[in-house]
Amino acid sequence: MAKIFTYAIFLNMSNSSKNRNGHLIGTIESPCVKTCKLDIKGTYCIGCLRTRSEIAVWSSSDDETKREILKRVEQRIHSVLPDQG
Repeated sequence: MAKIFTYAIFLNMSNSSKNRNGHLIGTIESPCVKTCKLDIKGTYCIGCLRTRSEIAVWSSSDDETKREILKRVEQRIHSVLPDQG
């Protein structure tokens, strides 16, 4: 079940909104699926496949950094969960 949710985070990972002045503000949703537990090696969260440091910086990161994190997570999906690619 966690495999399906982890892979599904990429189907709807971003949306846009506008600030008071009408300028677009990009917002990228967290890939957290509320299955917060590190793998046996303590490397990745088994729910979202982010590292501890990626999880720690998420809320203070700009959209570019979040996209970079999501790209790394996508690569992990293909290496850790090859049947999902």
